[in-house]
Amino acid sequence: MALLKSVFKEHFHVCAVLFVPDTLYKKFLDGDSKVFIGEFADIKQIDIKGQNVLYMAHGKDEYQYLLTDKEGKQLLAPWPYKKIIFFPALQQLIDKKAYITKQIKWFDKKIRIALQTQ
Repeated sequence: MALLKSVFKEHFHVCAVLFVPDTLYKKFLDGDSKVFIGEFADIKQIDIKGQNVLYMAHGKDEYQYLLTDKEGKQLLAPWPYKKIIFFPALQQLIDKKAYITKQIKWFDKKIRIALQTQ
């Protein structure tokens, strides 16, 4: 989790990023606001009512990310969905940070473009 948070902090600037553990996602969908992972791995309450929200979920493994709606379905264009990385399994083994950074930078760029076309 520390690696993921650091990569988002350094390379994703299009909007704020909040993390919800899988175990609390159902509560989040039910409207519970005490589901976010805080700075010290504690669970915090954050009110996001009335805010526009983008959802990013794990893909086939914990290092692949997908931009989805809150039900986990792919968003339509102009929204990006996932970054395809050549030889992803090999790159994960060699350098997880580089693999994640490539995805997050791509999402940051593509989401900026999508927001401009709205």
